[in-house]
Amino acid sequence: EKLKQPTLKCVDMVISELTKVVHNCTSKMESFPRLREETERIVNQRIREKEIRTKDQLIILIDCQVSYMNTNHEDFIGFANAEQKSSEGKQNKLGTQVIRKGWLTLHNVTLLRGGSR
Repeated sequence: EKLKQPTLKCVDMVISELTKVVHNCTSKMESFPRLREETERIVNQRIREKEIRTKDQLIILIDCQVSYMNTNHEDFIGFANAEQKSSEGKQNKLGTQVIRKGWLTLHNVTLLRGGSR
């Protein structure tokens, strides 16, 4: 929210300036009033159409930037470091001790195939 409001306000300010520029440019066509009005109307309509798309795209961009997780930040542990630290801790505690030796058996294989067929 902190980024969205100033960004949308900036877009509104740019649209306002573009409208002023269009008006100044079309004012040079005073000898052709209908042409001036129609030109100004068409250009301003096109600017308004693109304003909506611009705002939508900027909101998407801001959402993408906000949702990005910076894994290089010093506060972020990261999976590689966490895995390394946990495996070091286990090796120190367990040593060469065998916890359980045996075979893994599956009793209901139909669950792995997708249920009862």
